[in-house]
Amino acid sequence: MERDYLPRMKKYEKQEELLAERNSYSKTDTDATFMRMKEDHMKNGQLKPGYNVQIGTENQFVVGYSIHRSAGDTSCMKEHLEGVKKRTRWQTSKEHRCGCRIW
Repeated sequence: MERDYLPRMKKYEKQEELLAERNSYSKTDTDATFMRMKEDHMKNGQLKPGYNVQIGTENQFVVGYSIHRSAGDTSCMKEHLEGVKKRTRWQTSKEHRCGCRIW
């Protein structure tokens, strides 16, 4: 039992720790999460390890980026915007009907 059960239990606990709040992780890159890629040449819905990169721009200049383990954009957006706001001291603006911004 000790030779079989204990090593398996330690391995399982380590896998649980790596998994954290995610549904999956890659054995070759434990920080990556399996995601469906738009670039699927085989058209078989295969999952591949990847990251979700969010990039914020203003007037065609990159003002911030963030890298996430979550596959969905909606779950990353709030965290991304808060990070950009914090790093750039960005203030929210209201867009007027004519297209100009009011600070």
